Amino acid sequence: MEFYLLDHQTTEMSDHCTASINSNVSFLCSYRTLAKSTIDHRMNIVRAIPLLPADSRCHLCLAGDSDGLLHIVVISELGNSRGTTIGNLFSDSGRPVLCIDLLRCYDRILAFVGTTSGDISVWNFPGTVAVKDGNCGLNCLKGVMPHRPIFVFKAHHAGVNDLSVGSSPMSSTPMNFCIYICSVSDDQTISICTLYISVYSSQLCLKRSCL
Repeated sequence: MEFYLLDHQTTEMSDHCTASINSNVSFLCSYRTLAKSTIDHRMNIVRAIPLLPADSRCHLCLAGDSDGLLHIVVISELGNSRGTTIGNLFSDSGRPVLCIDLLRCYDRILAFVGTTSGDISVWNFPGTVAVKDGNCGLNCLKGVMPHRPIFVFKAHHAGVNDLSVGSSPMSSTPMNFCIYICSVSDDQTISICTLYISVYSSQLCLKRSCL
C-alpha cells in the first residue's frame, strides 16, 4: 500500500465566491507485508481515521485482505525520511475481509469488519497518539492493542458486502455508547443492529433486526 496527502487550497474573491481550487498530491510513505504474498493476494478495503490530539496530524489506517488478515499502520501527514512504515497484523476469522468502518468512541477507535462468512467483528483500538521527536508510528499509540475482537456476530448468511456505523452517547456516562450498524449482503437482506457498548469494560448488548 502507498499513502498520499491530498492538500486542497482555495482562493476566494471579494464577494466570497470561490475563484480557484489548487490541489497538491504528495507521497507520504509505503507499507509492505514482510511475508511473501501469493499472486492472488490483494487488499480488499482500506479505511483511515484521525488520531487525537488533532495537532499530531496522524491517522490510524486499517486494511483488510483476501487472506482474512487486518493490517494496521499509523501514518503521519508529515511523512518520514525512510519513505516506508511498519505495520502490525491481526487475524480475524480467516475469511476474506470485504468491508471496514471506523468509529471514534471517546479516546478509543472501534473497527467494524465484515467478511465473506457473513460475520461482523468489532475491534477496540487506541485512539490517541504521543508523537516522539516528530516521528509517528504504531509505537506511539497510547493504550493497549487488542489481540482479538471484543465481539463477533452473525449479520448475514452470505458475505457482508458493505457496512456503515454511527453512534450516540448514552446519558448515563460518556464512556457508554449506542452504536447503529447497517450492513448489506448477497443474501438480499439489510441488517440493522444496535450495539450498546461500554468502551473500557467491553460490556456489550446486541439488538438486531433484518429487512
